[in-house]
Amino acid sequence: MKKLKAAGILAVLMVWLTACGSGADAEQETVNSLTLDKDGSVENMIIEGFDKDYYDLDGLNTMIKDSIEQYCRQNPSADITLKGSEVSDGQVRVSMKYDSAASYMGYNNKTLFVGTIQEAYSEGYDLNISLTDVKDSSNTIGKQELLEMGEKHIVIIQLPSTMTDGMRLQCFGEILYISDGVNPVSKKTADIEQSQGVSVVVFK
Repeated sequence: MKKLKAAGILAVLMVWLTACGSGADAEQETVNSLTLDKDGSVENMIIEGFDKDYYDLDGLNTMIKDSIEQYCRQNPSADITLKGSEVSDGQVRVSMKYDSAASYMGYNNKTLFVGTIQEAYSEGYDLNISLTDVKDSSNTIGKQELLEMGEKHIVIIQLPSTMTDGMRLQCFGEILYISDGVNPVSKKTADIEQSQGVSVVVFK
């Protein structure tokens, strides 16, 4: 098995499955998810095809743990945990927990900001965007309206290109506004479609 630089959970999975001889997998029917907690931590569930007899869950767990250890050595402030993994119905489900959105972003090398709108603006994120009201699709807002809601929370997220099925986002407050390619599921949950850029969700 070849060594892998810390480059994110999906990168670990892709390299491991390829090294084990992965062929074309059946279409996945489950949903990748990202759960945001009030304490700032982030939980991530990744699902991938795992239907070959020669796949080894223990070997995958070891590779993930090695990747986490390597990243945390280089970034001592990060706290990343492999919460668990299981194989069911030809798929592997890997559950990860990050102490912060910053740790998720650093480990996976993909944009993830979670904080207030004012914090996002202060950190230089581009808020010159158009968002749609989840309760009234005819109502859209732009940068000025966003800045007037400075204490509301905002998620700015970029999905890995290999995550073709998108991701389900679970917020800790009611979702108010969404960008294109984001589809509300419930008051606090939305499905994010794969795109080449970032997706945005504003919530209470």
